Amino acid sequence: MNGVDCDVAVLNAPLGFDLSAVRRVLVPAGGRGGQHELRARLLGSLRRSARRDIEFLRLLPAGASDDAVKDAERALLRLANDEAGGKPHVSVRSASDAVEAVVDAAQGADLLVLGLPRIDGRALFGDFAIKVASRAPCATIMLSQGK
Repeated sequence: MNGVDCDVAVLNAPLGFDLSAVRRVLVPAGGRGGQHELRARLLGSLRRSARRDIEFLRLLPAGASDDAVKDAERALLRLANDEAGGKPHVSVRSASDAVEAVVDAAQGADLLVLGLPRIDGRALFGDFAIKVASRAPCATIMLSQGK
C-alpha cells in the first residue's frame, strides 16, 4: 500500500461494524497531511447520510502556552468548518505521547479518521498510524489523497 500513487482509504474495524450506525467521529488533525479534500468528502458524506457528532482534535507538545492553545483552537475551528460544516467540535490538548492522547480521545467514538502522510507522492503507513489504529477502541479509517 505504501507504493501506490492514488487516493487511499483503509478501514480497520471490528467484525460487524456498520458505518450507518456511526454517531461520534473523531478527526485528529495535525495540519501536515495532504488529505484535506479527501477527508472533507468523507465527512460531508457522513454528515449528509445521518446526524453525526464530529470532533476535530489537535495535539500540541506538553507544556504548550495558553496563547499557542488559543491560536491552535482558532485554526482548528476554521479547518473543521471548512471540512465538516455544520457545527463541528474542536479540542486542543497538550500531550507528551501523541498515540496515547489520540487513543484516549477516541474513547466513546464510533469512528476515528486518520490522515496519512505522503512521501514522494505515496501514502505512508507509519508507526503512528499503525499504533493508533491497532489500539483505538473504535473503527479507524486511514486516508491519503493522491496527487
